Amino acid sequence: MPKHRHIVTVRDPRDSVWQSVVERVAKREAQQAAVAHRAATAMQAPAPSAPSALQAHLDTMVEAANAQVFDRDELAQGRIPESFALAPQGAARSLGGVAATPMVSGLESAKRCASLSLQIAKAKVFGTDGQVQVLQNAFDFNVCDPFWVKCVNEYVTHFQLNGDKIPYRAGLDNLLPTPVSANATIALFGDWGTGTQDALDLLQQIKGFKPDILMHLGDVYYSGTQDEMQERFLDVCESVFGASMPTRFSLSGNHDMYSGGEGYYWLVDQLDQRASYFAIQNDDWLFIAMDTGVHDFDPIQGGSSATFLMSSEASWVNQLVANKGNKKVVFLSHHPLFSAYDPIGGSSLNPVLLSQIQDSLPQVTAWFWGHEHRLGVYDPFQNLQRGRCLGHAAVPVFADGTGDPPKLAGVPVFHQNGKPLDMGAADGIFKHGFAIMTLNGQSANVSYYRQGDTDPLWQESY
Repeated sequence: MPKHRHIVTVRDPRDSVWQSVVERVAKREAQQAAVAHRAATAMQAPAPSAPSALQAHLDTMVEAANAQVFDRDELAQGRIPESFALAPQGAARSLGGVAATPMVSGLESAKRCASLSLQIAKAKVFGTDGQVQVLQNAFDFNVCDPFWVKCVNEYVTHFQLNGDKIPYRAGLDNLLPTPVSANATIALFGDWGTGTQDALDLLQQIKGFKPDILMHLGDVYYSGTQDEMQERFLDVCESVFGASMPTRFSLSGNHDMYSGGEGYYWLVDQLDQRASYFAIQNDDWLFIAMDTGVHDFDPIQGGSSATFLMSSEASWVNQLVANKGNKKVVFLSHHPLFSAYDPIGGSSLNPVLLSQIQDSLPQVTAWFWGHEHRLGVYDPFQNLQRGRCLGHAAVPVFADGTGDPPKLAGVPVFHQNGKPLDMGAADGIFKHGFAIMTLNGQSANVSYYRQGDTDPLWQESY
């Protein structure tokens, strides 16, 4: 992997939970060691190992966990995984928003133990006692670090505590009183919650447009824990904007639900958002944010992007549109209605979601979503004038010589000069990006930017 790839996301939600667990255990171990070291120093007693040495060891454990789930995910997708390249020894890098200097030595051994530990953890939650015993024998034979035992125990506890119920807040008429000026500037970006340098840099670029509203289309990695919401959303926003913080919102994505929604709904309360679905408006525009993440959380089923709205929420959305008056309507969600790139439940279209809101689509000016880590711009389809995917804010995606051509037939991708919009690549990774929507009374302009570019890649006006 390129050395600047500082976060690893995979398709299996059970692995995303494992990544969160490993980081949480490592963080706790480091904090406990620091406390013990300070106490020993104050008492002039023999101090335990220096916290810096332990931190380097824990960084290797976290790196190993990420490396082995990435390798397995690559194989599952029919690709040969690249080696998980570390920064040169002694060079600082950011891992999950935390500066780290991983130890190169012992990484391969740690990866074997990480793989065995995850298999044991899954077997304890989803498998049989016989499977656990076979895997435990292999784990003991490899003489693995006790750190992994703590991770296995925490993984099992996670599923025992979270069960299978998301704390969805049903039945709210959640039209927020948030002021949206007639000339508001709204930043739109999705799948941004990585806590990496790329995420921080992208938000710094957004800050230059002086946005009134930050609209994050969902997914804080790896599994939406409260620590991740704090460190990879709130803390990054604070470091960039400080006292000049715009109004912020974050939609419900699948990764936000992998920890049972506990961290996400905590974030909702910090943002005064009230719920996972909401609407904001002015005299000319109505923005409706929908919760498509609530049904894409099940780690036993492996997650499903063929998700849908709660029936009461779908009715609320359709009623808002029916009563909009002369306002133009913008839909916002994490998951797509359709895709020319990745199948949605085996198809290019989500028929259940379509059935819930299809009567409203002719009155929708644009629908922005994330989930797929790319820029996707579509021509009119299924009575939707403008479908736009903005899931490319921070998650690294490998680029090859073919670019990112459409893979599914029947969904009309917008072409400029005979080809789809090209995000370009740097160091073998597709460039990240975002959109800036500027209102002007009943009109609006949307500019699509690549990270680091001064001029927009493309613009459209409504």
